[in-house]
Amino acid sequence: INTIYDEDKMYVKNELTSKLTYKAQGLPDFADIDKSKFADKTVKERTKEFAEKWHENNADKLFDYNKRKLIFTAKTLKAHLKEKYIIEGRQNTIEFIPEIITKPDEVYLFEDGTNKKKKLRYIKYYKNFTMNVVCDINDTTGVILNSWYNLDANKINRIREGVLIKKSF
Repeated sequence: INTIYDEDKMYVKNELTSKLTYKAQGLPDFADIDKSKFADKTVKERTKEFAEKWHENNADKLFDYNKRKLIFTAKTLKAHLKEKYIIEGRQNTIEFIPEIITKPDEVYLFEDGTNKKKKLRYIKYYKNFTMNVVCDINDTTGVILNSWYNLDANKINRIREGVLIKKSF
């Protein structure tokens, strides 16, 4: 009776699905965003060993823009340093994670269509690329870093959905 929004109610399920897109929330299409005002970053070639060392030194120091502690497990790191992800360049962008979560341009609360977990998506725009950090929300352990990756410019609008909880541009 004290709960205003109940997760099992239809209005919450609808809000956390694709019905709330960036357009429905008054945001411009990615192609129409003026990228000249965003930071100009260079992605450096890094090794798997660099990413492992970075994780060792930084994983326990991750907090987002709202001072929420992020848990970045060794298991998640290991999964993202397999050959297919190394080819993709995940080790090259691991050091961007703190900036993405502390100074995101957009943050969405959404429900994963596969497993129905509630997640946060932190999006950071740079002049020449866009990064994404996805975290699970767990009532017991908090915010758990699930993945990070460079977004394909042709797919950015497709993932800009859910409840927009932060906009910085």
